[in-house]
Amino acid sequence: CPPCNTSASLSTDSFTWLGNPLNSSPALEQFRAGMATAHHIMRSYAGVESIDFSLIEHLSINYFCCYTKNQLHTIAAAMQAVTWAPQNITFSHAICHAESTDHVSLVVVVDQRTQAALSSFVERFEDAIQRAGVPITRPRAQQEVFHSTLGVVNSTYPV
Repeated sequence: CPPCNTSASLSTDSFTWLGNPLNSSPALEQFRAGMATAHHIMRSYAGVESIDFSLIEHLSINYFCCYTKNQLHTIAAAMQAVTWAPQNITFSHAICHAESTDHVSLVVVVDQRTQAALSSFVERFEDAIQRAGVPITRPRAQQEVFHSTLGVVNSTYPV
């Protein structure tokens, strides 16, 4: 199975894709402002490889690796059938995730309450996907904690 590049994300586009357009709210504006501040601080140091501003509104809820195109279409239809419930997402701390010496992701990790809520939410998606006849190759519960990537830095960045 090749590395996973297919994810389902909680973002402005994904909220709309899931059938529930995301309206501007004080909490969303606060989140955007906090992420923009973090990006500004990161850019003040040498060694930043990438800062993706789409990450300001991005939190992957699942990764769909090793599926055929037909299975991915079935997954999308199954996910659209699940009733969306708004999620209050709170981050507890930041970490560095070193994939190699020249690829270190700076991420913020959700708190325990958010982890439990998102895990329950994703289980509903995974149940719907399985009912649609597509096996879950790697349940989200067996993957990393929910997080948002602030950016990627190299070994010269002061981490």
